[in-house]
Amino acid sequence: LLVGTQEFNITWATLLKHGQCYFTPIQEGRWQPAEIDGRIFVEGDGALFSKIEYFLRHGELPPATHDELKILRKEAEFYLIEPLIAALDEALKQSQ
Repeated sequence: LLVGTQEFNITWATLLKHGQCYFTPIQEGRWQPAEIDGRIFVEGDGALFSKIEYFLRHGELPPATHDELKILRKEAEFYLIEPLIAALDEALKQSQ
């Protein structure tokens, strides 16, 4: 997986671990994404996706400031990861 200029070695199981999301139609063959050198390409911020990857792997948010959480919330909406969105909403409420 290539997000922006950053490469991620991540399995389908991890990408889909928390239910349907941006990657579901790709894995099911219902959508053909852009590819670069045989890797799925997502026009996004690799640094932010690394925080999403952390959540996908561990089921918890990585350490982040309130402002980072707000930015990550927008990125989570793009990837349609509902459990991450819920976790971010809760963390944002607690950090106010």
